[in-house]
Amino acid sequence: GYWLAIYEGVSLTEHFLFKRGFRGYDLVIYATPSLLPPGIAAILAFCFGVFGAVMGMAQVWFVGPIGKKIGNPLFGGDVGFPLAFGFSACSYALLRFVERRRFGR
Repeated sequence: GYWLAIYEGVSLTEHFLFKRGFRGYDLVIYATPSLLPPGIAAILAFCFGVFGAVMGMAQVWFVGPIGKKIGNPLFGGDVGFPLAFGFSACSYALLRFVERRRFGR
């Protein structure tokens, strides 16, 4: 379920930071792909989110380095979900700003 934190990080950042709520959505542009953002920021933010999840996960088969420092010293603590959200949201905010400057959409 780590992917859900990544998805939330990207979509909530877009909704609140760039669209400024529901009034920021222009339904007409969704029929014209050339008016939509290219998605480079979202793809890279997804990769950063996966990195955050791996660093903080504590599963039976793998415990990440940050997860080892949290909770039980033997098994670690699973902080992969909040780290995935944080990594993806922060990286998306920065990368989307650059993407909007570069592509203008």
